[in-house]
Amino acid sequence: MRRTLAVFTATAVLVPLAATAAPGAASAATNTLTVTAYDRTGATVATRVTTVNLSTKKPYVLTSGKARTLPKGTYVAMADIFTPGERSSTLGGRTVKVSGASATTIDARLGRPVDVGLSPAAAPGSYRTTVARICTPANYGEWAANGDPRNPLYVVPNGSENFRFAYATYVSEPRSAQSSPGLTGYVLAGTTKGIPAGYSRAVPRSGLARVTVGTRSGAIFPDEHSMTLDYRGGGCLSRMPQHPAGWDDDNNFRYTWPAPNRTTVHVTPGTWELSTGSNTSEQSRTLALTGGNSYSLTFFRAVYGPHRYVPWVARRVISFSTLGMVANPDSGLSDYSDAGATRSTVTLTRSGKTLKKQTRDSRSAYEFRYRISSAGWYGLTVDSRRYHPEGAPTPSWLLSPRTVAKFRFHANPDLYRTMPVHLVRFAASGLDSQNRAKAGSTTSVHLKLERPQQYHDAPRAKSTVKSVTAQVSYDNGKTWKKVGVTKSGSKWIAKVKNPGSGYVTLRAKVVDAKGNSSDITVYRAYRIA
Repeated sequence: MRRTLAVFTATAVLVPLAATAAPGAASAATNTLTVTAYDRTGATVATRVTTVNLSTKKPYVLTSGKARTLPKGTYVAMADIFTPGERSSTLGGRTVKVSGASATTIDARLGRPVDVGLSPAAAPGSYRTTVARICTPANYGEWAANGDPRNPLYVVPNGSENFRFAYATYVSEPRSAQSSPGLTGYVLAGTTKGIPAGYSRAVPRSGLARVTVGTRSGAIFPDEHSMTLDYRGGGCLSRMPQHPAGWDDDNNFRYTWPAPNRTTVHVTPGTWELSTGSNTSEQSRTLALTGGNSYSLTFFRAVYGPHRYVPWVARRVISFSTLGMVANPDSGLSDYSDAGATRSTVTLTRSGKTLKKQTRDSRSAYEFRYRISSAGWYGLTVDSRRYHPEGAPTPSWLLSPRTVAKFRFHANPDLYRTMPVHLVRFAASGLDSQNRAKAGSTTSVHLKLERPQQYHDAPRAKSTVKSVTAQVSYDNGKTWKKVGVTKSGSKWIAKVKNPGSGYVTLRAKVVDAKGNSSDITVYRAYRIA
């Protein structure tokens, strides 16, 4: 209940409110809207109605058949009306001025069908589903999902520019009709100004972009991946809601399959974000797709290892974040793509003395800090091991289950700096879909040196690379062998001779001209076929 506090001076005279209020003032202050919704049989139904004030862009949600108090103004009202018998959904919208007791209707009997398919037509036995949405130019709206032949989808025409319409259709043909290896699907999408008088279109296959996605196994667990496509071009299409088959809770097209796998999706041109991963790790790419062109992506390539974070000093404190200790090798410097959860033992030393040793967790307390009082040489060792956040055991086949980063650097408590050390990213070429190398072969491992700035772009201390060396272990780090490293332009390449079976553990060390160094180790970096 709304409460009003009245304040009077000592000389005020109290009189009955009825004697002073202007006739009709109370009723004039109340503006209501009642929306009546009819399904396709003519029955009145109670359904959610989204209303938006066109001046303030503020949305309100009401239930059809019930009056809702609203500020005076001009609104759009939008609803999805379900008709049980035919299991159809109808999207409709009206513009209405709210002043006093106002009312409008949305009648599903006026709906026209939405029917989107392929040209040439999909093969017999294909699966098809459509999601449609109506919204305002400010992108508030309502959606409907029942868009396959058994659950028809309709829209009530309205040519007003206060509305936008969008659809997204997924088509999957039977395996017998697919020419590409692996899974094949079609994602068809479009938008219009106003709500059309029905929407029937056969989308030419030749005008779609072809996106082939390969997902490798071994790098993440569980080894079952989902792929999502999220439209990034803005407007009504960018907030497509879930569908029970093909569309997920985050408004994206979704398909799930075990790794390794290869799938081809033919997509309407535009800007899309393609993501794939499990519940512990995800990778994504934003693509500007052009009709008729082909695109190829590979996800979850070995080698996973430390990424993005090196030690830094700010306000006399040495800090390090353990978030990126097991990250995919394709992450950009601005990306965070930790492969699941890690627990890290972080040890800070000086002159052989341990200053602090602490366990950190990437899912909670992930940052290490220690206050220093004087300049000097410090050592920071971070030993990270992966685990499943839901308690599942770590599988024996998992690659990069452990990484170790050892940094040696000169730090001054009075200088705000990113420490003069490097990260080494390992990228093994020539591996198969299970991240395996052939027994007895030689693998080229690219060593990418990175010096990311830390903590709000802390200035990087100068560092000139003096040497880059590498080692390999075939017994999980018990013994090591030197590996030849060559420099080609700005790239460093290690040639690794592979054993007859088992796994390969990699280590690289970078030393600069002043003695600062980084020693990066990735256990079980890739396996042998």
